[in-house]
Amino acid sequence: MKVELNDFEKEVGMLVAKKRHYMNRDNGVFDDRQTDKMTELEPDIEGAMSELAFCKITGVYPANVFTFGISSKRKGTDGGDAKVNGKVFDVKSTKHLGGRLIARKNNPHVDVYALMVGQEGSYDFKGVMESKDFISSKRYGDHFMFRTPVFMALQKELIPWEEYINA
Repeated sequence: MKVELNDFEKEVGMLVAKKRHYMNRDNGVFDDRQTDKMTELEPDIEGAMSELAFCKITGVYPANVFTFGISSKRKGTDGGDAKVNGKVFDVKSTKHLGGRLIARKNNPHVDVYALMVGQEGSYDFKGVMESKDFISSKRYGDHFMFRTPVFMALQKELIPWEEYINA
């Protein structure tokens, strides 16, 4: 399921990313994402834009995207990225076409994880996985891709949005 942010949405995503980035850094929250050759701000930009794209596809107002405050899983202040039908979603993104759904830590506030593939405002919504199925010992480990263990699911394991929302 593809989505393209328009120029205004991209500009909003950029503003949100910059605000988040500087607020978190000023308050001692540092990004521990292991990225390949990204600038310091790029993970925040792609995070904000993919969250906006998720909200656009799912038809929900991006209230959590526009909530500014210190957001840290480690400190327990990350309340997820969007709320759909009473469930809290954590939107993950990657620019790699074959990218996987990856989370470094369990976030007890999240009910469902979603994967967006793309960059710079153009994304393909690959699917979702319930937290109870994703955050498990069988998915946690050294997947030969990262410096530390992570939770991981392949795209083929994700539930397509249409199937998930109509279940």
